[in-house]
Amino acid sequence: MKDAVLRESSRIYETIVQDVLHLRQRGDLEGALRRIQMAAKFAWLMPTGRYADGRLENVALEIGHELDRILPRANPQGHTLQRPTLPADRRRKVLHVATTVNDVGGHTRLIANWIRNDRESCHSVVITATWINQGRSVIPDWLEGAVAGSGGSLVRLPSDGVVTRAHRLREIVQANVDMVMLHHHPSDVVPILAFAVAWCPPVAIVDQAAHLFWLGSSVADVVIDDTPTAKWLSENRRFIPRSLHLPLPLDTQSPRMTREQARAQLRLPEDQVMLLSVGSAYKYIPTDTHNFYRAAGMVLSKNPEAHLYIVGVDWDESKEYLRQAKHERLHFVGVIADPDVYQSYQSAADLYLEGFPSGSNTALLEGGLAGVCPVLSFGVTSPILASEDVALRGTIDRVSTEEEYVETVGALIRDKEQRERRGDLVRARVVECHSIEEWNRHLSVIYRCLEETPHTPHRIPDARSIEGQDDVSLSQVSRLLNDPESLWTWMSMLDAALGDIDAVIPHGETLILVDEDDWGSEDFLCGRCCVPFLERDGRYWGAPEDDEAAIREVHRLRQGGANFMVFAWPAYWWLDHYSGLQAHLRSHFACVLENDRVVVFDLRR
Repeated sequence: MKDAVLRESSRIYETIVQDVLHLRQRGDLEGALRRIQMAAKFAWLMPTGRYADGRLENVALEIGHELDRILPRANPQGHTLQRPTLPADRRRKVLHVATTVNDVGGHTRLIANWIRNDRESCHSVVITATWINQGRSVIPDWLEGAVAGSGGSLVRLPSDGVVTRAHRLREIVQANVDMVMLHHHPSDVVPILAFAVAWCPPVAIVDQAAHLFWLGSSVADVVIDDTPTAKWLSENRRFIPRSLHLPLPLDTQSPRMTREQARAQLRLPEDQVMLLSVGSAYKYIPTDTHNFYRAAGMVLSKNPEAHLYIVGVDWDESKEYLRQAKHERLHFVGVIADPDVYQSYQSAADLYLEGFPSGSNTALLEGGLAGVCPVLSFGVTSPILASEDVALRGTIDRVSTEEEYVETVGALIRDKEQRERRGDLVRARVVECHSIEEWNRHLSVIYRCLEETPHTPHRIPDARSIEGQDDVSLSQVSRLLNDPESLWTWMSMLDAALGDIDAVIPHGETLILVDEDDWGSEDFLCGRCCVPFLERDGRYWGAPEDDEAAIREVHRLRQGGANFMVFAWPAYWWLDHYSGLQAHLRSHFACVLENDRVVVFDLRR
């Protein structure tokens, strides 16, 4: 391999795969499954030249075949799994399976929009992760409302091991479900275990991570893709038997606020030329060839009437990349959870600038639906990183260089008639391709296909690493976020820390986790309820103001049922900074474990 980072990532991935095979041979099924998820997450975050791999999937598939036999060992207490009641409805019963749900981002909203727009089916949702953030208080009301309006049920799998949850999911789908739509995270192994047998309904994977490695090819009867590039990857790199197209459903009928109304809400002057870009912070991290902030600075310097608003990015997340490109008319809006406020930014804009090096397809289409003229990124080396949609074909072209890009944006800033004409053209195409009627037409094809397709879990080939242009492009972007060796060291340390916790905190207990949200919302503390510290509505709320506030919070959570407190190594500085908190814990409670990974206090004694 010529790409050194891709080569190193592939080498580390191979070592994890060997661990999986060794654990499987030893009969350590839970250990093998945990390692499968680690390998998949590593390949998800650090491209290895693979998009699927039979060496992982086939092991999980084999364990899934044995699920009914091994469940008594995974469920030693022998309690009966209560099967949730799904509605007895004559309509088609569709089950959406998601690892997590969130109140921001397109992942959960796609599920909710799907349910609202398909009135001929009864929809239910199962959430496979057991992390505290999947508590009832943080499941979006609009998702619960959509499920209830459909007549379906929203089910959270129990806080148990992977095998037990997979068996529960299998029971659900075998009871009263016609077909399954998978919206799982790339490293979630639960669906593979659950759907590893033929006596399940047909399974479709909704490919929302088209450019990433993911698990699931072995149990997918159909993959649902929304772009030509995603379809090509499914058929050529993921070993998928069939890929079907489904456009993003956009509400093209409901009245939208006018530009004037939106600007009044945002308190923007009428004569300001508003540029808008939307995306997560990592999508804007500059490469050697593509620096969005630098290009934006050049645009703003040459066009004093223009202001650029970036939704989804905070200043603190990007200040290290700005350097000399910082500009007084460059505004970082941050994440917007309120859909009405988000829509006001879309409606108020004059131009939508696709983020780069990685674009946000949904946001670009939403801007197009509002009649905002889009400007695509320049000189794309691989379509896997750029916004791509049938609605854009033949309407908007890409330029080749950064210089041409700056000139193009400047020309549209100065030419109101041209940008409005392009905006109207794009809006017409977005409505044509993404109306609910067009979406339902494609959905009917998918439903008919699944109704005629028996579920056929199957082994998939082993995958060797390939160094194509797409693979190299992904590697070049991913290395800006992670170093392969550092990432694997961190993942290994986390795995060891979880083993520590498993050894000293019994299943069924509630623990307070102090980790500065560094461990993320992973599904790893099976059988235990985990509360972030500080906590508000089940979410991490930042560091306490002082020792007294921290001590009060500990006692509040103790009264709520927390019997253990865990300090993870990323937050070890808290023990020094909040010396009063540490002194209080050590004088009142037993420290049952202390090493270079975790410090655990038993709050019962």
